[in-house]
Amino acid sequence: MIIVIIMPKPTKSGHVHGPGCKHDHVEQGPDARRDFQKKYLQFQMARQYAAAMADEKANVDAKVAELAMTISSLEGLQKTKSGEDMMSTLGSDVYVSSNINDVSTAVVGVGAGVYVRKPLAEAIATLKARRIEFVEIATQLNLQIVTLNEQLAKMEPEIQAMALQMEDSKT
Repeated sequence: MIIVIIMPKPTKSGHVHGPGCKHDHVEQGPDARRDFQKKYLQFQMARQYAAAMADEKANVDAKVAELAMTISSLEGLQKTKSGEDMMSTLGSDVYVSSNINDVSTAVVGVGAGVYVRKPLAEAIATLKARRIEFVEIATQLNLQIVTLNEQLAKMEPEIQAMALQMEDSKT
């Protein structure tokens, strides 16, 4: 007499289903597959949103740095005498020699392509207030990024567990 013992095939996770299992074997139907797809799509969208927010924060941080440099330049301009020669930037590390005739005012963009001539101290105050606004925006973005990353960290193991359950149910 020959006795044949048929052993179940182990799953990819190494689990062998059988009478000794300590869990229920629930068939994963189309609802479970749909739930997994929905959760995975939410995860991917949240990840893309987090990346977009990180890009936006980098842009805001660059604006904060630009404002700080401009404020510093204007504060230095306060110490300059009218008629002094100085180097003025045109951007992209290009400078020209210039003569400043009036150091008492600066032209400041106020939005929508509108520029206003302001006394230097007022221009500096305007830019400092603008810088504070951008720092607050950066702080808010950072909090949102942290919250979203915490949510992603919670979702990832859930998705992995769902995927593992679906894989286990195939065998």
